[in-house]
Amino acid sequence: PYIIPEDGTLIAWGGHLHMYGISLAFIKNGKEMDTFFAEKNPRGLVDRVRSVYIPSRILDVPISFKKGDIIDMRAVYEKPADLFYPAAMALGYLLIDFESR
Repeated sequence: PYIIPEDGTLIAWGGHLHMYGISLAFIKNGKEMDTFFAEKNPRGLVDRVRSVYIPSRILDVPISFKKGDIIDMRAVYEKPADLFYPAAMALGYLLIDFESR
């Protein structure tokens, strides 16, 4: 989790999942605000690094933050139980405007 240091506005976000990734959710103060679901890459790129395509999103209605809000992300994976590695990784990024208030 991350604590927002000052008031701001989330204007876009995105992320990355590895193989078997199903979804990536953005969470604010314990409430799921937005979720991406894995898609077929529209550019038809071959998956050479075993990653899952999820598009970035510019929000139609920006999400406001107040100083002290807690944000987090949750990745969901459906991988075989006997897969040789026990964990999975996801990455999320946020584009936050702290200047325009």
